[in-house]
Amino acid sequence: MSKILIIFRFLIIVTILLCICFWFEIAPLPTCIPSGPVSLERTLGFGHIYVINLPYRTDRRKKMEAIANALNLDFEIFPATSKFDKKTLDAFPGRLDAQYKACWVSHYKIFQSMMENSYDSALILEDDVDMEIDILSIMSGIHHSLPVDWEMLFLGHCGGDSKGPLLGKSQGVELYKSASPICMHAYAVSSTGLPKILREYNTSNMPIDFRSYDLIDKEVITSYSLEPSIVVQVKSYDNPSDITPESNDTETDDLRNSTLKFIKLRR
Repeated sequence: MSKILIIFRFLIIVTILLCICFWFEIAPLPTCIPSGPVSLERTLGFGHIYVINLPYRTDRRKKMEAIANALNLDFEIFPATSKFDKKTLDAFPGRLDAQYKACWVSHYKIFQSMMENSYDSALILEDDVDMEIDILSIMSGIHHSLPVDWEMLFLGHCGGDSKGPLLGKSQGVELYKSASPICMHAYAVSSTGLPKILREYNTSNMPIDFRSYDLIDKEVITSYSLEPSIVVQVKSYDNPSDITPESNDTETDDLRNSTLKFIKLRR
């Protein structure tokens, strides 16, 4: 009788243990859903940040590296195509003067790099820019208001560029649907819009900013803009444009709180 009791107790224990093991195997693990503001990390909430820079413009590269260090950001310095690089220019279709085509190719090669690296989005900067020193906190709010259908987002542009109702606001910076933005010194591209952008920009028959103006004006690309710009071009007589150095443009746009002025690299 005692043997039967022992065997019975053993079977009960084994059954309990098996039930416990089975429960742990099928029971779902607890999940943690993050809350709070968008994590900007070191890329302003985008998947990557590119800076287009001609290798010989070490002066501009140093300024961009200083901005990155001051704001704790990660920039990839992306080699721009020179207007003297005939071999590379000839590899891309289009009928533009060399300086305009070189600019177009530099931007297009970044679109290709985005696709190759599978970035969900990227911010593209030219190397002659300055930005608001509180750009991190500004972009944190903008990301919460940015519509999910965005394909391009202009953080900087030349002149006013907005239409339709106000979509969001962060620290005095407003988000609108783009009207017809000019200048390509600070804009972001989403992975959603990237295939379309690669297709629509594949031939350089007009300067790239005019092409963007045309595509956005016709609503081929879904684009949004910030007002006022939080990234501006810095042009002066001692820092001429690489595309049109003869234009003698001087800096006209300004910022509320310039990063370059804060770190003593701009008067």
